[in-house]
Amino acid sequence: LHRCATWLAENGCRDVCMESTGKYWIPIYNILEPTCNIVLAHPKYVKAIRGKKTDKRDAKWIADIFKHDLVA
Repeated sequence: LHRCATWLAENGCRDVCMESTGKYWIPIYNILEPTCNIVLAHPKYVKAIRGKKTDKRDAKWIADIFKHDLVA
C-alpha cells in the first residue's frame, strides 16, 4: 500500500475514487488520506451495467464516472 501511495504521488495523482465494499477500503483510505483527495462511494451509486464484470472494468467505470463528476 505504501508503494502504491508513492507511485500515485510520483505520477501526480491527487484524486482517488473508490467503492466502499465491506471493510476492504479502510487500510487503503488510511494510507492515501495524507496525499490524496479521496472520494468514498457507496457501491449502489457506482454500480456498472450488467455483463462480464471484472475488477479492471469496474475500476475503469468508477474512474470514468468520477472524471465526469457523476459520483454521489
